[in-house]
Amino acid sequence: MAPVYAVSVPALALVWILLGCTARSSPAGGSAGNGAAGNGAAGRSSVCPAKPQTQCSGTGTPPAYESIYAPCDQQGNVCSGGDLAGDEEGCFIMSWNLQCCSGMWYPTVLGDGGVPEVCPSAGTPFPCGTDPSLSCVDGQNACAESLDLATSARTYMCSSLCAAADCSCFCTPGAQGGCSYTIADPTEPSNCQCGVARGEVDTFCTHGTEPTYGCTRDPGTDATCDADHPVAFLCTSPDGGQVTPQGTVCQQLDNDPKNHWCCTTT
Repeated sequence: MAPVYAVSVPALALVWILLGCTARSSPAGGSAGNGAAGNGAAGRSSVCPAKPQTQCSGTGTPPAYESIYAPCDQQGNVCSGGDLAGDEEGCFIMSWNLQCCSGMWYPTVLGDGGVPEVCPSAGTPFPCGTDPSLSCVDGQNACAESLDLATSARTYMCSSLCAAADCSCFCTPGAQGGCSYTIADPTEPSNCQCGVARGEVDTFCTHGTEPTYGCTRDPGTDATCDADHPVAFLCTSPDGGQVTPQGTVCQQLDNDPKNHWCCTTT
């Protein structure tokens, strides 16, 4: 989550709806030109509807589409709107749904009957990591993910939050509430990032060192090589693909796809 943090922010669903864009034939014997409002499609033009009005469930200040991750002023307020777009094929509406949670607009998905997701509130549990039995408490915990670069092992735990219950418990938040920081442990320093999604706080830290891949001499294995390729190397790769010196004959080592011997002439 140099490390790259990935916050579990719900993906913005952009629904493209083709609206009443009709093709009109030109008068007999003529053709439609590229007028000031034309779209360059010979023989037809598009009839576009007016931009739809933004509808909100609450009385707070409504957002524009560009307001995603911008401040908002009414918890739980859900607003739906759309922006006109088009090309030579016709006119479209790009619709969007945003919800105000913990003072910020987030993309949301409306369920059956237009029912929105519920904003997390202090004291409610939220899932952490891949184990369905692990959940943290909003306002009390951050879901902390740790990645060991040497082994690619990931661990998850619930870490305590300060009274502010946001990323300021770890670093100085930016415009979208997230920030980066380091843990200066002399034995195992970590590079970390913190993010907030719909009021839930997540941290992602990496530690350790990525292994070095390639081939090194392995004299103790020379005896396993044939007479034409008597010199052994131990080769490792990150994804199971063979890493080999040029002109070698290789064999897999102990059924381990990331490690194998290579025998070469020199």
